[in-house]
Amino acid sequence: MMGYGYASGAAASACPYITRGAYGMHGGPPTLFFGVIGFLFLTLLVVGTILIITWIAKRSTPVAAKIDTAAVQHEKDQAIETLRTQYAAGNINRKEFQEKKKDLL
Repeated sequence: MMGYGYASGAAASACPYITRGAYGMHGGPPTLFFGVIGFLFLTLLVVGTILIITWIAKRSTPVAAKIDTAAVQHEKDQAIETLRTQYAAGNINRKEFQEKKKDLL
């Protein structure tokens, strides 16, 4: 195995870390440390992105919901007013008025 960076003979048995560094082939505390930092950074990046998207979605939804709610409420108010007008004119009786009003509300 000469020529490939591996120690052979007495040197290999005396010091097995000659060519692989102090922590072997897979790294050690420095690699582990930066791996954890990298993992935390990516986790924070993903969580931050999700939070920003959620925040934007929540900010934009209530405006549309308020407009729809206001329009629906206006239509209900008009329908109840029409119902009251019909009741006042005598076109419908009290029971019908209460049933229809309950349906509208």
